[in-house]
Parts: sequence; C-alpha cells; structure tokens
Amino acid sequence: MSRIARILQRRALAAGAFAALLGATGSAFAHHATDSEVDKTHAMKLVGVISKIDWFNPHIYLYLDVKDDSGQVTTWQLESAPPAFWRQAKVTKQSFIGDGSPVTVIVNPGRRDPSQHLALFQRLTRADGTYIQADAFVAKPDTPVPAGGAPASK
Repeated sequence: MSRIARILQRRALAAGAFAALLGATGSAFAHHATDSEVDKTHAMKLVGVISKIDWFNPHIYLYLDVKDDSGQVTTWQLESAPPAFWRQAKVTKQSFIGDGSPVTVIVNPGRRDPSQHLALFQRLTRADGTYIQADAFVAKPDTPVPAGGAPASK
C-alpha cells in the first residue's frame, strides 16, 4: 500500500470514529430530563379510558380520554418509561389497556402550556384495585393526590 493510500485510510478511519462519537453524544444530549418537562412536586388524579398507546422507544405514551362534568372529552398524553423498562417488569401494552373500562391515573403535570394536556405517568389503578406503577422510573408514592384532579403541593 502506498504512503498516500495509508494516509487516506487513516483519515477515513479518524473521520468515521469522529462521526460515531458525534452521533452518540448528540443522542445523549437530545434526550430530555423529566424535571425540566414536568412538575414532580405536584400530582393529579385523572379518571378516563385508555384510547391509544404508542409503544415505541424512547418512551411509551398513553392517551387517556377524560370526560368532564359537561361530558366534554379531553385527551391527555401521558409519557412513561421506555418499553424495555415495562418488559422487564412483565408489563405489556395489553396490561395498560385492560378491558377498556375507566381507570384512575396519577400523573405529574407538564410545566408548559396546560391546554396541551401533557403529563408524566406515575400509576394506573383499575376499578378492581389492581394497578401498574412506575416506581423504579420516577414515581414518588408519597406525593399527595387531591380529589378532583386539582394539583396539590407536597
């Protein structure tokens, strides 16, 4: 191999290594911290029906249809742990959906525009008392939960 070919080969390897490093750090920086997105000092109780689940990385999203006193339905988007977290805990997509009956969900509300109805999932409880809880991810079981869904301080 000629000297020029070896130099070009080393440059190509260095450029590839740099691109791989840049790609790895870019995705690490792109991932958000939940503290900046949600208010973990407040909890809300929502009652509704799971209408949809996006079971994809990097997080799953539950869509909860909540009906107010006037019958108006608002869909809340609830972010949760990655699918791998739930698989390890033996929780499946169907575990969240259940039989389609209303569920009670404890969430930490989003910090941004409240009209977007975004929150971080903490616990889902069915009418029979069975529940799914995100303890190992971010749950704070001692957070007070008010009746009616109004946020409460710790």
